[in-house]
Amino acid sequence: MKTTDFSPYRRMMSDLAVPVLRRVLGSPRVRRGDGSVLVGASPALLLVADAPDQHAALSDGLRELVELDRTAKMSPDTAGVPVLHDPQGHAREFYFPLVLHLHLAAFSKLYETLSVHLWSTCEELMQQAAPRQIEAWASRPPPAIDTAFVLWQSLCLLDQADLAKRDADAELVDAVVHAIIEQPGPGGSLHPRDEGSAGESLDAWTYRELAGLHALTSLALARRSAVWAERVRQITAYHLENTQPDNTTTEPWGIAGFLWSVHARSFGEQQLHDVQAGQGAMTPVTAMLLADAANALSIFESV
Repeated sequence: MKTTDFSPYRRMMSDLAVPVLRRVLGSPRVRRGDGSVLVGASPALLLVADAPDQHAALSDGLRELVELDRTAKMSPDTAGVPVLHDPQGHAREFYFPLVLHLHLAAFSKLYETLSVHLWSTCEELMQQAAPRQIEAWASRPPPAIDTAFVLWQSLCLLDQADLAKRDADAELVDAVVHAIIEQPGPGGSLHPRDEGSAGESLDAWTYRELAGLHALTSLALARRSAVWAERVRQITAYHLENTQPDNTTTEPWGIAGFLWSVHARSFGEQQLHDVQAGQGAMTPVTAMLLADAANALSIFESV
């Protein structure tokens, strides 16, 4: 399966991400409990750097995510879905599962080096943050507009299932992802345009496409699924041929999926180039995505 040495890409991603993440963690703007995506900076750093000073932040971050999830489920204004905001003031549905995934991925990578107390605390908190909402889509695909978000929820549940050895949850994820990939969008894209949103912009659809691709790439890796990996290849091929730079997000969603394929690699390389070109304005979310992608490519090389 492995055909490429991805270490140059991983080093580039780490070199770009680490200074930004360390700067975030040294900033007084990082405050617990304010619903900020910056809570993901610590686990992202742990994926790409040796940072034992951030080990305790894993349990702190998980505790914050559990509390945000609990609050959202009790609030009539949130539809039960916790939403984090970034420093620019944007609140995006993908941020919460992205940050939860970063915590779970960092714990998976480091749990053998954590203290017994920290390990057990994180394990207990993980059980409380399981995104059970995907059960509704075990036998039918979600609405197109929810496809990417459901993939992210599925990734978080699979992360937890792998850590806790819960086969039933892994099987649930298999069913949900299978239902999604059985309903591709036009030309092999991830999902159809939302038929109920006649005014939906191409940019908004593309953002969801690339965000969903990011999650599907990690799902395919975690399950070692050739079928899901083939869908990643099809989706990246579609965007290589059809997506113009002015329709893409400046955040490198899906970059690991693009770099997998020789045929679509130029798209991922362009994403890296764009990050380098705007390095001075690089956002914490971009740094988190690069750290997660570097970790994904590391896993890919070990397969």
